[in-house]
Amino acid sequence: TEGLNVVCNGTAYSPCTNPMVPHNLYKSGDGVSFVYGDVDDTDYPKTKEFNGYDSFRVLEVNLSEANPYIVIEPYDSTNAWSENPPTGTNAGNYDVFYRITDGPTTEIVPPTFIGTATIDQAQVSPTPAQNLTYKKGEEQALVDTTGVPAGVTVEYTQDMNGTVYGSSEDYYEISSLKVGDVLKPNASEDGIYLKGGTFRLCDADAVNATQFEYWAVSIYRNEMENNIAFQPNVDLVSGYSKLYSADEYDSFMVSEIATDGTVTFIPWNYAKNGTSFKWSAEMPKGENAGTYDIWYRFADTNYTVKNPEMDGENSLGFAKVTATIAPQETEVKAVNGLTYKKGEEHALVDTTGVPEGVTVEYMTEEPTPTAEFVREAKIEANKWVTTCDDQKKAAKNANNDKAKDFFANAGIAAYCISMALEEDNSDFIVTAKQNIYGDGDTIKALSTLMEETGDYAADEQEVYHYLTGIVKEDSTLDSIKAS
Repeated sequence: TEGLNVVCNGTAYSPCTNPMVPHNLYKSGDGVSFVYGDVDDTDYPKTKEFNGYDSFRVLEVNLSEANPYIVIEPYDSTNAWSENPPTGTNAGNYDVFYRITDGPTTEIVPPTFIGTATIDQAQVSPTPAQNLTYKKGEEQALVDTTGVPAGVTVEYTQDMNGTVYGSSEDYYEISSLKVGDVLKPNASEDGIYLKGGTFRLCDADAVNATQFEYWAVSIYRNEMENNIAFQPNVDLVSGYSKLYSADEYDSFMVSEIATDGTVTFIPWNYAKNGTSFKWSAEMPKGENAGTYDIWYRFADTNYTVKNPEMDGENSLGFAKVTATIAPQETEVKAVNGLTYKKGEEHALVDTTGVPEGVTVEYMTEEPTPTAEFVREAKIEANKWVTTCDDQKKAAKNANNDKAKDFFANAGIAAYCISMALEEDNSDFIVTAKQNIYGDGDTIKALSTLMEETGDYAADEQEVYHYLTGIVKEDSTLDSIKAS
């Protein structure tokens, strides 16, 4: 144990100053001995004896430059053997050995490795709460945990908005990053390169910050040494590189952006945390009608999620469920059977189907669209044009032709809606309907393939509902503007 501080059975021993005389462990008498001290000391060697033991067992090793040490304890290896077959409770891998020491008809067998027994993690999953309908002023639980064993803690987050940047030959602009973004280098590939800003690196607890004002930084993964590295441009900061164990971290996250634009990075475990640092065991709830995405994971390592999020071919430690709170039904009916009575005003609508607290506005003339309405509708359509274009490119890069065709048609339809409102031209609505409802690979036809397009299905459903909600098969430009 040359050069190491040694903690033996709770007592710390400093390393000897003579590198030729390290700590030594011996078999002696009825036990084992720990021999220490400096050869130049008058009382060398010093000996600590432990009777009744045949060995030492290593409990901890720390090879840091600042304070390298090893923790050991005296050990009786004979008591590690048992005639009872071994059992395991927790998920994990168990190495099992056997030996035969005596027997009238069996030859002696020395300690022999049998193999590794594995207990897999149990796969369980909460599910989205069903049949939720808006109730004014009431928050409703969004997740059903009846499928989760009692006593198992589920952690949730709805804050998974960061972008994951992978390895690339191109530089990413530091100024384009936002809080929650994750920089995750791929194994055995190019690193991640950043430029164009001031940044600092903090430990995971946001202390020991190191500030850099240089134009570039490299982040890469070293498979052979099992670490990830944060390294400013070596031409400017010669030789500096901060290393983190890949067993604990697989990426770096943007944890803060200061008012002067300085970006703070912290080492991060994306496989466990995703892009969120707001995990909580509190049940997520929602009040307003709408769709809610919730990610979940388990604090107990004996459990893992069903249908996990994927990082390439690797399963991540979290998964997503989507809950929906439906709008509360509201029915306003015209009152029939009224008869004129001189001087008496009759209520013309029946509001018994309107929930308490809901405001209904009325007109007795055909409503005409305002310029503000047309402007907002055009802005909404243009947003979908951009979204569909981005998704079409992503689907093309992922070689998903079905999703690519879907977003291509959807983008054209959204563009036609925008232009119809811009130029007050009904010909664009005809083209939009052809792309949504016409023959061939149209939106309506491709929508049946949503389940087959994997990661794009949720986005496809959103744009499908938008387009079919605006443009019906019998829609005209006037009916769209009046709707």
